Amino acid sequence: MKLNLTKISSFFFLATLFFIPFDGVGIIPFGEFSSEAYIFFLLLFLVFFSFKLVISKLKIPKLNAENQVLFLLIFALIIASILNFYSILSNSHPLRSGVQKLISQFFVLFFFFPVVTLFFYNYFFTQSKVHLKIRKVLLISLYFVFIVGLIEVIYVYYKPPIAGRILDFFDQMPLIKIIKNTWMKRISSVTKEPPSLGMFLITVLPWILIFKPRTKKFTRYFLPLFAIFFLVFFSGSRSGIVIVALQVLLFFVLNSTHKMSIIKLKRIVNIGFFSMLILLVSLFSLRNVEAVKDKLESFNFVEKYNSNVSNKTRLGTYISSFSTIVENPLFGVGFGQAGFYVLEHYPDWATEDNAEIKRYKTGEKFPPMFNMYLRILIEGGIISLLLFLMFFYLVLLKSLKWYYKNDDLKKNQALLIILSTVGFFLTWIQFDTFRVLGFWLVFSYFLYINKQIFTKSVIK
Repeated sequence: MKLNLTKISSFFFLATLFFIPFDGVGIIPFGEFSSEAYIFFLLLFLVFFSFKLVISKLKIPKLNAENQVLFLLIFALIIASILNFYSILSNSHPLRSGVQKLISQFFVLFFFFPVVTLFFYNYFFTQSKVHLKIRKVLLISLYFVFIVGLIEVIYVYYKPPIAGRILDFFDQMPLIKIIKNTWMKRISSVTKEPPSLGMFLITVLPWILIFKPRTKKFTRYFLPLFAIFFLVFFSGSRSGIVIVALQVLLFFVLNSTHKMSIIKLKRIVNIGFFSMLILLVSLFSLRNVEAVKDKLESFNFVEKYNSNVSNKTRLGTYISSFSTIVENPLFGVGFGQAGFYVLEHYPDWATEDNAEIKRYKTGEKFPPMFNMYLRILIEGGIISLLLFLMFFYLVLLKSLKWYYKNDDLKKNQALLIILSTVGFFLTWIQFDTFRVLGFWLVFSYFLYINKQIFTKSVIK
């Protein structure tokens, strides 16, 4: 029987996307990906699609400014690591050495760029309407996350025994790890923690919001949007709530300013005014609802850091990071090495009665940075950070040009890239790893659209 490599590759590609939120239990040991369920399906996709690429011609993305800046960023991180290599040799933590951390972080970066990016880019050319297929599988994944999340909300707030038994049933299923967080009243559904749930929702929202279905709009559009808002609210992820709100706001702003006129400008002002009015009235009406009060009060970060271990750890890490930056401003301390240095600079108030930082110092857990921009600044210096920011700027600038200048169907694709890029840019304020599959999916799609627009302009 003749194998259809395209169909097999498509199955594993879509399975990879479906399992993005399942990050509590992995299938295979694969370094830093060991807890990611999608890695098993992603590796199978890479294997089968590599056979496809042997038969067909490998397409290389145009070496545009965005790719060049990304390569320069990698080069800057390599130079920073070489300059700090003697220090890296002496860095040590009970969980790993400086060299092990260096190798693992470069492996993650090179795995996604160029390997995964290049394979996704080529895969898109084998599919028609690939954006709709991606949307469909992300929608199915969202519904699964929503069902588990809804049951979790019922259990967390009302604790009926049947809800607990259903969650236990899900917990026994392969690739699913349920955490019953009744003491903080935050849900994570099938993800390992509430911020990870927020990350998944930020990833999914643009695909759901932009590509509207022509039929069954309730189940394919309005209900999924409700599911996203419901999950992000009960996740308690402050960053998730803010970023989802900003993505929705940006969507309406860009849609309204696409062909700006006086009538549309007035519409924007009216919508903005009445939206603010409705929001204020709603908050006033719900001021005595405990859940809403808790969510609003949770944004009071600075005043409440002392009573919240998570906030205390993050703020302490940020302050400790700046101390390290002052000592190594130009070339940093080497890629993957930030965690070895922040341990030396935690302020006393951050370590007092803090079980999280205690676990870092005793070697039970490696210290995270909680912020990608601080991490790059510490590990690669100011040049690396500027290159990383320039990369985002160039992707957004080109996508905005596509959105406002193209008269074809690429406008929706450009809008998707804009909303996703803004979402990931803001998400990396709370996350500190390149291990974000949703971002590399969107960047691969950006390169794919760039090639299509370039080819069309050449033909003209």
